[in-house]
Amino acid sequence: MRPQESEKIIFVDLALILNQGVFLGEIFRGAILSIPKGQKEAALACGLSNFQAFVKIVLPQGFRVALPATGLTLIGLFQETSLVFMIGVIDIIGRASALGATTGHSLESYVIIAVIFVLINFVLTGITTKIDKNLTYGAKSVKTGAA
Repeated sequence: MRPQESEKIIFVDLALILNQGVFLGEIFRGAILSIPKGQKEAALACGLSNFQAFVKIVLPQGFRVALPATGLTLIGLFQETSLVFMIGVIDIIGRASALGATTGHSLESYVIIAVIFVLINFVLTGITTKIDKNLTYGAKSVKTGAA
């Protein structure tokens, strides 16, 4: 790896981390604020400290609320990594382009990359769905619709 490319990777990592950090912060802030205040008040009434009430009562419920949006954000982050090719950092798409240029099989390279992206997205979606199902086990589901 050339020194110039490693500097670009540092800036790309920093930009992606800051961008996704803001989104994740807003997701978790909204999830924590969505928990009814009565939950924390009940924990305080049972003798827990503010910190204990937050860690043991509010945070787990907030995590469950934030999980779907967090999963989507992480999947989006994976998809955004392909943008680093636009500023000159060689990623998987850049390697496929170089391989296609040398072998003359560009279409095959891009099809394989597309299949890899789709498979990784399915795996990330499956992991998020599995965690969500495990966390909502036993929770009452809210049924909507006309009676």
